[in-house]
Amino acid sequence: RSELAVKEALVARDRTNRQYQQHLANAHAFMGELLVVEGNVSAAFPALRTSRTMFAALAAADTSNPERIRVLANADRLLGMAALEQGDAARAHRDLRSSAAMIEGLIARSPSNRLWLYSSARTSTLLGLALAEAGRIREGEDQVRRALAVAVPGLSARPGDQNLRVAVTDAYLS
Repeated sequence: RSELAVKEALVARDRTNRQYQQHLANAHAFMGELLVVEGNVSAAFPALRTSRTMFAALAAADTSNPERIRVLANADRLLGMAALEQGDAARAHRDLRSSAAMIEGLIARSPSNRLWLYSSARTSTLLGLALAEAGRIREGEDQVRRALAVAVPGLSARPGDQNLRVAVTDAYLS
């Protein structure tokens, strides 16, 4: 929390510094993730929403930077994961769908980008869980199959890729 306070002070001193804003947004995301892990999901949402708002502003200010879009998609995925953890399948579906749409746009630009493929597989797996929680079992299964369709070929081509291994394992365990 002291790290968060330092980063807030830096942004307050120089509101035009995008690097400071990025660091502060990351700190809010980390705080939200930490609260989810601690089981305090309700308290995580303000930090995760603040992070998402900051990432959205950064992406809007730098539309040609795909990394800005990726971290914004990740922010939506974190919100979706927290909503799923809280049992709010509708909100999880909305946030995960938003994340998936952004990642799909990135993959259209660069179909072999491993980080984007991992993000796609991970988000599809979570989206499948959200759909299953909402009673939409067949659609959920389709999403998990989609995750495997993205991750397995990548892993076959790069067996040492730890991110894709995680994505495949997550999808199989879903």
